[in-house]
Amino acid sequence: MKYRGAGYVFTASSGTGKSTHAFLWQRYLGRAAHILSGDKPVISGGGECGSSVTVWGSPWGGKERIFENGSAPLRGVCLIERGRTCAIERVEAAEFLETMLRQTFMPSEDPAATRTLEVVDAVLANVPLWRLTCDISEDAVLTSFEALTGLDYDACRVGE
Repeated sequence: MKYRGAGYVFTASSGTGKSTHAFLWQRYLGRAAHILSGDKPVISGGGECGSSVTVWGSPWGGKERIFENGSAPLRGVCLIERGRTCAIERVEAAEFLETMLRQTFMPSEDPAATRTLEVVDAVLANVPLWRLTCDISEDAVLTSFEALTGLDYDACRVGE
């Protein structure tokens, strides 16, 4: 997801609602919200890139076949879990490591595997990590949007 030049990644197990949540951002935030990749965004950073982490659209557009040729500085990674109410909390890197590795394509040969681990390390060290428990509602968008962006949802929301 890209919103006003900043990138956000929603991650979860298959079927949890990543795409649905991204579509809700588009519905309530309008053209300022873009889906960079419907399935597997590319993330770069770490190593020679230092602490700068960038998310890129990729041709793996998921079942919706949504992808955009673009990029944005990665400003948040959000693990989505289904729930009856909406709540979000910051997560420490140690808590997020297993999820991050499970969701990362890991090459079997060096130096690609080493480089991939450098990117994972850069994300864990430099990007805010969140756990969102939510349903499929506007409140889910409000909850994630305000935490991830630091912006006031009502000021950014567009009419339907």
